[in-house]
Amino acid sequence: QVSVTAAAAYQRLFTDAFAEREPILGSDFSLFPLATKIAALGEGDLSFLPIPRGRRTAIIAAARLMAERPHLRTELLALPPGDVDSVLTSIPGVGPWTSAYVRLLSLGDLNIIPPGDVPLRRAIGRAYSLGRHATEAEVQTVSAGWPKWRGYVAACFWLFDLDGHGQQMTFTTTER
Repeated sequence: QVSVTAAAAYQRLFTDAFAEREPILGSDFSLFPLATKIAALGEGDLSFLPIPRGRRTAIIAAARLMAERPHLRTELLALPPGDVDSVLTSIPGVGPWTSAYVRLLSLGDLNIIPPGDVPLRRAIGRAYSLGRHATEAEVQTVSAGWPKWRGYVAACFWLFDLDGHGQQMTFTTTER
């Protein structure tokens, strides 16, 4: 996994290298490159990024899939969650964490939680006074009490993890 700060830095490097520049209201804006442009790259074209080779391969493989299937997002939205995971994890370098993250942030699946996410595990461990990071199994167990809202709760835990104060949080669930 990569921290949000590092990911933002990598995105800036990537965008600076491959973005289309558009003048808007007198300023130059960098537009994230289209999948077709990324798909045409070779792994060596991304060697300036301080990321493992497998991640560079995954970026290009995902772009190629999106370039080949321009309506991929619409297709994924029509699939059951398990099938979405199958499609996403078939991309070389994409595992369960990335699949869950894509489902949450790109496809709007609010019932997904990435149980292997380190900041999430740390925050749940703090919130539940475990004295350690929660395990993936513990994340799954506690998130079972948040049906349909796991993604929102994950976002709250990510914010809780950023506060640095370790304050106790209390969670209740109500069956409806």
